[in-house]
Amino acid sequence: MKVLVIGGAGYIGSHVVKQLMACKHEVTVFDNLSSGLRQNLFPENEFIYGNILIEADLRKAFSKGFDAFIHLAAFKAAGESMIIPEKYSVNNITGTLNILNVAMEYNCKNMVFSSSAAIFGEPKYIPIDEDHPKNPENYYGFTKFHKYNEVSDVMDLDFIILKEKEDLIERIAGTTDHDSEEYIYYKRIIEFRHECI
Repeated sequence: MKVLVIGGAGYIGSHVVKQLMACKHEVTVFDNLSSGLRQNLFPENEFIYGNILIEADLRKAFSKGFDAFIHLAAFKAAGESMIIPEKYSVNNITGTLNILNVAMEYNCKNMVFSSSAAIFGEPKYIPIDEDHPKNPENYYGFTKFHKYNEVSDVMDLDFIILKEKEDLIERIAGTTDHDSEEYIYYKRIIEFRHECI
């Protein structure tokens, strides 16, 4: 399968690319390197330097013909999003609309979208599931919620929405049981590390 990974030079993106390569997919990375790094790129993959805010850059990428795309290109600092919300509106909302519109233009309708548990706000119960009330407490969470609605309600796409933190904890802990000692232990470590960053 030919897969375009948008934001594939970032930390999570490079791990996604590595896994796709292990599964023998043909991967192209699209990134503006604003937070992604060249050293996260693999020489086996094509790299397209481009910006999700520039539709011509996206057209250059999507014109190569892909079976699917993975959208990981978003600003994600919750604190900063409350100070500079316009930065998050432009990149996370407008940028995503550009991606979706160009993908549809090139009939690329299989999408994996990177969301966040930030769309839920303060948990009303644990573990959080998809029926949990969505009430983001910061602007970053709002932009992810806005995109979540666009993808799930508006676009004619086949899609999967990921919330990486929970997936990461499950993989590290080796369990999907959110009440297990292992899961709780690694969740605390990851949340502490996130607070320190």
